[in-house]
Amino acid sequence: MAAFLPHIKLSKDSVYNELKISELLNLIAIPLAAGILYSKGILLSLAVGALLMSLSTVIVAANANFLSIKS
Repeated sequence: MAAFLPHIKLSKDSVYNELKISELLNLIAIPLAAGILYSKGILLSLAVGALLMSLSTVIVAANANFLSIKS
């Protein structure tokens, strides 16, 4: 059982970091993709909105790769 403890801690740390980064990204990206800047005269293209929304998936995949490399 003691052999698994470092892997469990690494997994918890990685998930916690992933959640912090994803939350920050979503707090910024979702309003931008939804068009919050339109009232200021800035209109983003649909491609930019899609890119902002897909960044969360990229971060999750990068963290999964980091976890597999680290363990």
